Amino acid sequence: MYSRRLLLIGFLWLLFVSRSTNVFAFSIFSGLIVAQGEQGVKVVEVHPGCPGERAGLRVGDLIMEVDGQKVKTLEEFANMSKAMKDKNIESNLLVIRKSKLENVLLTNYSDNVFKEWKEKVPLPPERGEIIGGVSLFQYYVEKGKTKLEENKQGGPLEAKIARYDEAVRYLFYALHYNPISVEVALLIADTYMNTAKLCLENGRTPLAVENYGKAANLYEKCSKKRVSDKELEQILARLQNVEKELASLLPPEKQEASAGSAEKISTQLPPSKSSP
Repeated sequence: MYSRRLLLIGFLWLLFVSRSTNVFAFSIFSGLIVAQGEQGVKVVEVHPGCPGERAGLRVGDLIMEVDGQKVKTLEEFANMSKAMKDKNIESNLLVIRKSKLENVLLTNYSDNVFKEWKEKVPLPPERGEIIGGVSLFQYYVEKGKTKLEENKQGGPLEAKIARYDEAVRYLFYALHYNPISVEVALLIADTYMNTAKLCLENGRTPLAVENYGKAANLYEKCSKKRVSDKELEQILARLQNVEKELASLLPPEKQEASAGSAEKISTQLPPSKSSP
């Protein structure tokens, strides 16, 4: 609720940016209020808990560059912020602080998921533990599964790809609340795999390769978690399958080098990973 209120305030400020001295920023810059400075954009307020506060931004900092792009006016900053909405989870800022240049890295991804899976994914919009009488973990798992069920009903290609992407986002939100859930991670990997197959069937080869790669990466990570022997066997079978699919799309000279990587992974694993 708090984050939605911030976005609403930010939207209203942006509507009147040409008449206002301050602007409340979107996305990764949510929680910052900035004003026009002499050389760039000056931070005039930093809300507790926002990405800027976690990164160490201070009132009085003068933002000179955003991801290597110079920013001189409020309008430029507002446009950059709006373009990053729901896309960027990291941003490098070059600021002047007490006459010295400082580099500040803003992050807006889940530390829980990153520590467990080394995946940088957006923080879930909801905070707390319970919503609608269920845990937020279960809430987002069900939302992800609902999107997957919707795709079984067919529809235009772009709509199906969008639903798969949305399902992945919800399932990563679920992992934020229960990062050790291999079951959810496997469901995400399966969704990547299904997205890749769908794209390949419709001539979207680059996007297919991208999703095959994501699936292989996550299957490999799942194979290194504490699972039963039966589960490990199933994970490795999925990994071998996606590796074969991915290798078939590579140029002939690269296929041999990529072949058998799943088998190599299986030989490097401990002989038993059974759960107690």
